[in-house]
This record gives sequence, structure tokens and C-alpha cells, in this order.
Amino acid sequence: MEEIKYTAFSHSWFDPWKDEDITCEYNFRKPARSEVNRFNKEVQKSSTAAQRNLLVTVVEPGDKDRLLADLEEYPALTLTVVSWVLKSSGLSNDAGN
Repeated sequence: MEEIKYTAFSHSWFDPWKDEDITCEYNFRKPARSEVNRFNKEVQKSSTAAQRNLLVTVVEPGDKDRLLADLEEYPALTLTVVSWVLKSSGLSNDAGN
């Protein structure tokens, strides 16, 4: 059985409501084809739920609770993190150009 490889993702920004710099770091594995296919089906119904489900599926188990807490506090973080996961798996914004 092949060992699962996780890669770190880190994101930092300034939170003006807390008046402090925020840094989040999580480890993710590459999504399987079936997980990307499920994401594509779910995104048609609810993009927010599809993004969250994909992230929860591919995050390292030890990072899951922290990720969920951060997504609750910073809802737009979902877009940033899922974009990185999908780009890391081959998604391109300029496909066909």
C-alpha cells in the first residue's frame, strides 16, 4: 500500500477586526479522481458545501478540527484553500488560452 503524502499549505493575512496578523497552516493530500468528480457534482447544488466537503476529505486528520474551526471563523478562507488544493491538482484558470 502506497504511503499517503501530505503537503503543507500556509496562508497569512491581516485581520482588521482583531487588529492582528493571522496565519493558518494545514496539510493536504492530493484529491483522488473520484473526489474531484464528487466535488464537481456537488458544486452544482451548493458551491460552499462542495468546497468544504472536499477540504475535509483531503486534510490531514490531525488538522481537521483546526481547519473546521478556522473555516467557521473565517468563511472566505474556504475559497482560498480550495483554490490552492484544486490548482495543486491541475486546475488552471487560463485553460484553453
